[in-house]
Order: sequence, then C-alpha cells, then structure tokens
Amino acid sequence: QAAKLNRGAWVRIESAVRTLVKRRGEAYVVTGPAFQGANLQQIGGRVLVPTSTWKAIYVPATGDAGAWSCTNTATPECTVLSVAALAAQTGIDPFSGLSQSVKAMLGRLPVPRLPRNR
Repeated sequence: QAAKLNRGAWVRIESAVRTLVKRRGEAYVVTGPAFQGANLQQIGGRVLVPTSTWKAIYVPATGDAGAWSCTNTATPECTVLSVAALAAQTGIDPFSGLSQSVKAMLGRLPVPRLPRNR
C-alpha cells in the first residue's frame, strides 16, 4: 500500500472494523487488492502494485454488509459501497454465500476516524 493510505485511511478503516465488532459481535471480514486498468505498475518487474485495496464486512447478527474501497495512491480516496458493487468493480465476490439482496444493500458501516492518540 502507498504510505499515505497505509498510515491514514486504512488505519481508520481497521479501527472502525474493530469498533464495529466490539459493538455488534461476530463479523466476517475479507480484505484484498484490485488490479484495474491497462497501465499496472510493477516492483522489480515482477510484483504488481494494486490500484486499490478493499475491505468487506458482513455482520450476521444485524445482517449488515458493505465494503470500503481505497485507491492505492499518494492521495488516496476511499468510498463505501455495497458488496455487489465491490464484486462488480473488482470481479471478486468476498461473500459468495450471501443472498443477492444482502449484497446489494449498503449496511450501516461506521465512518472511519483517526484514533485519538494520532
């Protein structure tokens, strides 16, 4: 991940997920990369650099599902989207066993905030 994404928005998203799990109980979380576009960057000519990273979550107790997707750039932008939209965007369905209606909804995901000690 780009340093600004890793130290900024991604820290806030992971903190928000921990808080959500503490409040709502059990959750399923899947994280992954996306490689989109014709001009993918490589490190050392062999390792592809993701164009974005995403984190999807499903909370069985409430039926909430959703995802965050962040561009992997020096000025990252993050969006909240449904699991269905994430699957359409990346070609990856992180929760293939969920119904289409759950995947299509946008669950109540917390807005990521910086931890107080930063």
